[in-house]
Amino acid sequence: MKRDDEDKIIEEGGIGPLVSLVRDGSAEGKAKAAEVLESLALNEDNQITIVKEGGIGPLVSLVRDGSAAVSYTHLRAHET
Repeated sequence: MKRDDEDKIIEEGGIGPLVSLVRDGSAEGKAKAAEVLESLALNEDNQITIVKEGGIGPLVSLVRDGSAAVSYTHLRAHET
């Protein structure tokens, strides 16, 4: 993800909606939102915001209970 895109997501308050998508979205939406949050979490300030927005529980649930589609989509996103 480009740095400019990350900055726009942060400026627009996008972490909360991404957390909601991880919690309540479709399998594909959950996977894509988790991927974006993963990228954003490389920044310590964003880590704090993810925690404040309640992101830990939904992300843990996704890893623990995620469907095969979520796992497959996530793996495909990281193929080189």
